[in-house]
Amino acid sequence: MQTLTIIGLGRIGCVTAACLADLGHQVWGVDIDEQRVASVSAGRLPFYESQLQPILRRNVDSGRLKATTDLETALVDSSIAMVCVNTGSASDGKADLTALLQVVDRIDEASRQGAYNGAIVIRSTVPPGTIDGLLKPRLRSSGLSLIANPEFLREGSSVMDFMRPSLIVIGAEREEDFQRVRELYSQLPGEADSVSLREAEVIKYACNAFHALKIAFANEIGSLCNALGMDGERVMNVLSSDDLLNSAAAYLRPGFAFGGYCLPKDTKALSAFAAGLGVKAPLLGAILPSNEAHLQRSIEQVMELGLSRVGVFGLSFKAGTDDLRGSSALVFVEELIQRGIHVSIFDPLIGAVESRSVAIDEYVKQLIVLDLNQWLGEIQGIALTQPPDAAALARLAASGLPMLNLWRSNPIVPFPAIVPSPVGSET
Repeated sequence: MQTLTIIGLGRIGCVTAACLADLGHQVWGVDIDEQRVASVSAGRLPFYESQLQPILRRNVDSGRLKATTDLETALVDSSIAMVCVNTGSASDGKADLTALLQVVDRIDEASRQGAYNGAIVIRSTVPPGTIDGLLKPRLRSSGLSLIANPEFLREGSSVMDFMRPSLIVIGAEREEDFQRVRELYSQLPGEADSVSLREAEVIKYACNAFHALKIAFANEIGSLCNALGMDGERVMNVLSSDDLLNSAAAYLRPGFAFGGYCLPKDTKALSAFAAGLGVKAPLLGAILPSNEAHLQRSIEQVMELGLSRVGVFGLSFKAGTDDLRGSSALVFVEELIQRGIHVSIFDPLIGAVESRSVAIDEYVKQLIVLDLNQWLGEIQGIALTQPPDAAALARLAASGLPMLNLWRSNPIVPFPAIVPSPVGSET
């Protein structure tokens, strides 16, 4: 069991402090709000949260949970300082990191004065790059470890979410830092995901954005169903019962822009149908423009290679088919040609393209090479729009040519050292 300090006794801080104390840890809760500290010290929640009051009372009475406004006193015996302060939105939508930076500065000062020698765990929601770009430079003199441990707690069910977590995400640069935070949750079910600091920051935002996306999508489908005199909830219940494709990891993989016959036409048709009923469905209407923007990003990535002869691996709309209908790879090739790139195409399933039902520009047909070795001899770099099989991948890797894996994920690019001036940062 550990002794730790939770800084910020709002909803996230209170739940975290009370539940960690209930797991047997010795917890100090710290806040600048004297009334909030007095309330917690008396075993009373400063707000309502289902199931939390008895946990708070039990642990205050046992002495495992104490509250104070004196950060330095709380830090003295702690091995972890967990920051749970609010990072709300400023008027321009950026995260307001004012309170976070102030707390980190105070912990750093306590460390330099010899009052603290533990780790700093960031539980507050922060933009990607905040820990690396803004917090690390502030701790150069003290050298304290920084760890990311975002929360996934929903108001109204946060105790259940804490005790039966859907995710435990720990971003750390050292194994000992990961284990230090993992030990806090060792009695809870599930394994912790060990990720980088930036990955932890992104995962938190991605989860919330995905929840918002699902709600907005369900609402638009529900509105469409209402206009048709149907039960939208029933439609979504059937949709979500499919745990192979719909309620699953299927399709949740970053990669090349989607294409094909079904997805583009059906998305377009549904959006148009909703508009015809007078139902505003901006999310549905944004899907195809978003896909087009992603395709343009792929084109820009190829242009940034600075190569004059590029080999495109994959012309059909997805691997495992010779279907060219609605192929984003075909649009990709045509756009590169228009930009002056000499393109050579290899697709293991595309043979006699004359027999295909999709009209292809005669110039594009002439760029298709059926022999892999010949293809590799004509190009300076490879853009993968499809995953090659093991044998082909080995041959591509052996060629020594640079490869852009567009089918898998965007390539990792250098991230700016400092987050671009969020509210509360120093410029």
